[in-house]
Amino acid sequence: MQMFMTPVLGMDFTEDKKGVVIHFVEDDAVAEEYLFETTDEAAAFFRSCQNLCDEVKEEPLEVQYAIIREFLDLDIGKFNYERADY
Repeated sequence: MQMFMTPVLGMDFTEDKKGVVIHFVEDDAVAEEYLFETTDEAAAFFRSCQNLCDEVKEEPLEVQYAIIREFLDLDIGKFNYERADY
């Protein structure tokens, strides 16, 4: 699978497929890494992020960023993960 790209972010799996790395275009952090216990959890998280990006793609970029950021900061509690910022 190739990197998923939008005007707001780039997203890809880690080498072992148990993590997802998100690079925001307009952010101070180089990347955020979300690490999961299984490849299925990582894939479900990746799909959730893709679906959200598709839902908000018609919004202005600032609104897209805010919605995605809120999802990542608040709404991903259903996933069991560790987060690392670079």
